[in-house]
Amino acid sequence: MKLILLALLAISTVHGKLMPTSSEVFGEKYSRLDDRATSDWWKRQDANKKRAMINLDVPREDVICFAVYTLQNKTLKLTAQLYPLKPDEVQEVRLEVKEGGTWKEIAKEKVIYPGWSAHFRIKDWDSTKDFAYRLRHADKATFEGKVRREPTEKETIVVGNLSCNSSRTTGARPLIVKNVLAQDPDILFFAGDQTYHHTQHLSLIHI
Repeated sequence: MKLILLALLAISTVHGKLMPTSSEVFGEKYSRLDDRATSDWWKRQDANKKRAMINLDVPREDVICFAVYTLQNKTLKLTAQLYPLKPDEVQEVRLEVKEGGTWKEIAKEKVIYPGWSAHFRIKDWDSTKDFAYRLRHADKATFEGKVRREPTEKETIVVGNLSCNSSRTTGARPLIVKNVLAQDPDILFFAGDQTYHHTQHLSLIHI
């Protein structure tokens, strides 16, 4: 199994060649699993409009959808989630931090297929300070955020609790985001898998 996964990752980084299909990745039994984000996915956007939740062929400056991170014992673990890429595009994400008003690249990671995510692990992170960070893909796409310092001196810690949601239980997501920003919690707690589609796992990554 490990050899098969390594082979798939190697195929995904070859420019100009199509990514493996869903049936090749997940087997014939699950040939429709994430089939809107595998192989020549961009050619099937129009055909999938009736059953697609969003258009995954976004402007290339928007291909980095979001990032999430954890910080523990001076180790930062950060995941960048991308929209699907095309075979001739860069299959790599760069991580930068702002130091003295200047952006400095500190790491780069390959984009994993299937899934279209890049995973960073930075040791000896200074957890006593807030750091602005920026993710970059190719020349245009960026995503900025902040890694918060650990609030070890606080007597009260504000925790934001986000529970499960799916395409079958839609809700006012912009309101959720607005309320989280207003509360400005120190920590976010995710109770289970969040917003998802039951067979197309990339269909709601823009929320």
